[in-house]
Amino acid sequence: MAPLPRFTTSPTEAAAALLADNLVALPTETVYGLGGFARSATAVERIFSTKGRPANHPVIVHVANADAMAHWAQDVPESALILANAMWPGPLTLVIPRADWVSDAITGGQPTIALRAPRHPLFQQVLAALESQSEFSPGIAAPSANRFGRVSPTTAEHVAADIGQLLEPTDLILDGGPCTVGVESTIAICTDRYRKSLALHRDYPVIAHPALMVVHRPGDPRAPDLGHPVHRRRGRCHPAQHGPVQRGTLESVGIFLGDEG
Repeated sequence: MAPLPRFTTSPTEAAAALLADNLVALPTETVYGLGGFARSATAVERIFSTKGRPANHPVIVHVANADAMAHWAQDVPESALILANAMWPGPLTLVIPRADWVSDAITGGQPTIALRAPRHPLFQQVLAALESQSEFSPGIAAPSANRFGRVSPTTAEHVAADIGQLLEPTDLILDGGPCTVGVESTIAICTDRYRKSLALHRDYPVIAHPALMVVHRPGDPRAPDLGHPVHRRRGRCHPAQHGPVQRGTLESVGIFLGDEG
């Protein structure tokens, strides 16, 4: 029987493992992610092989804040910048045009990249430790830390039970306790491709996966005053939502960040 990877609570140790091309299961506020240094082809390849994830499925790159988008993107749409400044760090993933240097392995061969700034303090500390040793804005590629098609883990123990024996002894599981949200992040697409397909001619974001979307009434102080229309691409609302997501303005729509009330 293969030895299970080590558990740790040290973000510094986790960052060192990532820089050595190892995988680290990391806690976010949504679910645990199977992380690899996003610039490492070796680490990214191992993420896909460990999960059994199809090669044409993009993975989210986790960054520290909105300022990091410019490093990973060819162009940062105004809607993406507004959303990131209002909602990050938090469970909102933004899909924007990728920079030319970004690997096809991360993007699934698509011309876009999915970025998110997680709110979990341990994840942010890992990113800070990576930044202190990098000449560029670091990113951690991290889909959910489970075999493809299985339930996403919300504790370190879930990770070990599902994929522990598939990891190497030098890989780590960073234990940050139970995830506070427990559902995947909302995905907002901020590219010309989807705006044109919906006959939208301005810089409108499109909600593709509204897992944590919550509708606020106009004037609700919890709603971000962003002033851009939003459109839901397809599908029904997740049970965590409070009512249907409909076309409207972001002045009346907010993203539930896990601490409503």
